[in-house]
Amino acid sequence: MRVASRAGRQLILRSARRISSLESFLSPEFFEGSLGEVSPTERGEWRADAAAEVPDVADYPAFARRLHRRLRPRIGWGPEELDELLWPEPTPELMARARFLLERAGLDESGVRKAVRAMFGRKGVRALEAGARLRIGWVEKAFLYERAYEVTQRVMREHPDWWAKRVRRAVSEELGMEMPLSTVYCWMKRGNRPNVLPLRMCPALGTVMGIALSDGAKTDSARLRVKDRDFAGAYARALEEVSGRRFEVRGRGGRYEVFLRGSPILELMRTGLWKVVAYLYPSEFLAALFSGDGWVTPQLNIWGLRPSIGFVNSNLSLVGFTDWLLRRFYGIRMGWLLQESEGEVQVIRGQRVRVRASYRIYTSNTRFVEIYAERIGFVIERKQRMLEDLVDIWRRFEPKDRPEEFKRRYEKINGRWVRRH
Repeated sequence: MRVASRAGRQLILRSARRISSLESFLSPEFFEGSLGEVSPTERGEWRADAAAEVPDVADYPAFARRLHRRLRPRIGWGPEELDELLWPEPTPELMARARFLLERAGLDESGVRKAVRAMFGRKGVRALEAGARLRIGWVEKAFLYERAYEVTQRVMREHPDWWAKRVRRAVSEELGMEMPLSTVYCWMKRGNRPNVLPLRMCPALGTVMGIALSDGAKTDSARLRVKDRDFAGAYARALEEVSGRRFEVRGRGGRYEVFLRGSPILELMRTGLWKVVAYLYPSEFLAALFSGDGWVTPQLNIWGLRPSIGFVNSNLSLVGFTDWLLRRFYGIRMGWLLQESEGEVQVIRGQRVRVRASYRIYTSNTRFVEIYAERIGFVIERKQRMLEDLVDIWRRFEPKDRPEEFKRRYEKINGRWVRRH
């Protein structure tokens, strides 16, 4: 028997280590994309043990700092961009509100800490441990006040001789949160009802936040006005599921509108608590977000056809967190590109305006596109249909036949690919 030399044995050992380090990438689960969340059609309520299923990806603050170091020389980022990536600051007051939302989703103390650590890092955990008193804002009112009103009415029926202070004490004890005396008094003596949009924690809230952050108004209301009727319809259905109230889709001037005052939705966006909703329901959030400001398109060239997906927005915190969600829950890695520079002049609706810096994340990796199609998808039907067609063509046809098959199904009209009837 021939004995290998010392150099030969070292070469064998190095090869073995190299192969073992690739085992996770060579496993069938990696190519199937089974990394964390399940698809919107299979997904139920948030599970408290879901955080244990995510791949080994750093928490978002660490991810954002690495991203900043990598892109700083290429895009010219400075300290301001890092601050924007890390917004909002995890103060004790904000972490108390994040705890409130996470507990409404059914997470126990361990799940709350894991979620806060993932989204806000160690600084967020320290702020959570500070135990700040929860102040009731529009978000908390949206989740509490309908239930609090019902409890108030029941206590009044059971104890008609009680004054407002005693009723308030009973309601606060049952809800586990101190209610404002003036609110309980108005419910008792003036016959008022809660004047806030009620919300509940469910996957549809992810859809609402994704649509609101992409195409929704963000100033005085959370209304939506878009060209795609199915997109407006998805917003109305999600709002109805979240609030229990009915919303209508109205057509005006070739666009479809869903009107909503939506103070709780606006507060979720303005405070940065939308990150909690996105973390709890990533499939629904990403599908709605990409339907508004994302795209799916074929890349046609002399080498054939490749599907491509992407997302563009001027909110750097939103783009960065979206990149992190895709990587953490699905293993999808996106490239970055500066879409428009700060102060660049653009012609919008016939007027020259200076725009904010906007950023594009994208991928043409077919494995990642397939994972996106299977696990996330789009809310808008035409985008979802094109995504399904591109994946089907890529899987079923040879490279030389893919462009011809795509052009058999689609034609270009006014610069856009439209499916043939």
